[in-house]
Amino acid sequence: MCRGIKTLANFEPPATQDEIRISAVQFVRKLSGTSRPSHVNEIVFQRAVDEVTAAATRLVDSLTTAAPSRNREEEARRAQTRSRQRYGAGDSPNPAALRRELEGQPYDSCQERLRNLRSLAVRAPSWPTVVISSLNRTL
Repeated sequence: MCRGIKTLANFEPPATQDEIRISAVQFVRKLSGTSRPSHVNEIVFQRAVDEVTAAATRLVDSLTTAAPSRNREEEARRAQTRSRQRYGAGDSPNPAALRRELEGQPYDSCQERLRNLRSLAVRAPSWPTVVISSLNRTL
């Protein structure tokens, strides 16, 4: 499923028209394979978004369930927890900050810092390797 499309049913308060339209735009973008339609296809794209919005609104309004309504804050907290588990706790280094830190340092000092980062990346696989590769290009 497209990551930009969120579950909208069974929330208290119910999904707003803006939330439904945002999901419809994401759906049409996914189907069309483009995030911005060309000028020629803009009218068709907007018509598709309008039709999907109308269908999604009817669907969300018509669904009935015996399950208790979901809490938006609780769902957001769960999503953040899943994200931390998947990608790490946000402790990965910032490439721009590392570049600024190494700027003006002797080459040997930069190489030592890079070796340290490589060893940390082995111990913390959630760190993106793009950080290390971008530093390699900088040095």
